[in-house]
Amino acid sequence: MSINYDNLDKKLSHIVDSFKGSWCEVCIKDVSDLIYMREYKIAIELLCENLQEDSVPISEDVYLSITEVCEIMHVESVYWKNLPSLITDKGSVGYPKN
Repeated sequence: MSINYDNLDKKLSHIVDSFKGSWCEVCIKDVSDLIYMREYKIAIELLCENLQEDSVPISEDVYLSITEVCEIMHVESVYWKNLPSLITDKGSVGYPKN
């Protein structure tokens, strides 16, 4: 299966942008820089590690987008398997609920 890197870039950028103003700006910049350099696998691994380390609450939509990218990039499950514990029904971080 061929990876559409433009689509992947947009999806990752959208995920990261959803945290602007509500999470560590340095963490966001580090991940954004990796996306800019097209280091997508490292970017999603770092994002997952940072979210877990900082116990950042995420919406279910963000979680599903992260796992989709992880599967596309063949990221080991150790990076994302514990993310469900961060899901909040309040949607306080990540994509806003409509």
